[in-house]
Amino acid sequence: MIQATQNALRRAYRQFKIQGYLRRGALPFSDGYMQYRDQRLAEQLEDAALLADFRNGGALPVGFGQRLDERLVEYPWVYAHLLESGGKLLDAGSTLNRAVLLNSPKLRAKHSNYPEGS
Repeated sequence: MIQATQNALRRAYRQFKIQGYLRRGALPFSDGYMQYRDQRLAEQLEDAALLADFRNGGALPVGFGQRLDERLVEYPWVYAHLLESGGKLLDAGSTLNRAVLLNSPKLRAKHSNYPEGS
């Protein structure tokens, strides 16, 4: 019960930050930006057609990633090229150390020696 309440509060807080970010004009790197970016990233990682475009070198939609940083292109590209199977993955600079990525099925299948990836 407590865990469910905490999760609900985290989701509500994240949505509050995103709505404020959008109301203030979606200025890059302003308050709420990271929550918005991570939400967009989560949506992209679930978009099979978009990931197929990344995997096959297809064109991105017009306005893709507009007003967001380069990670919105880099993360889906890497994710689209990861194998579904387990194995090891070296993330030397902790580039992939984002909850939205670490909780994804492809990265959960990879072995990590670091607590944040286990």
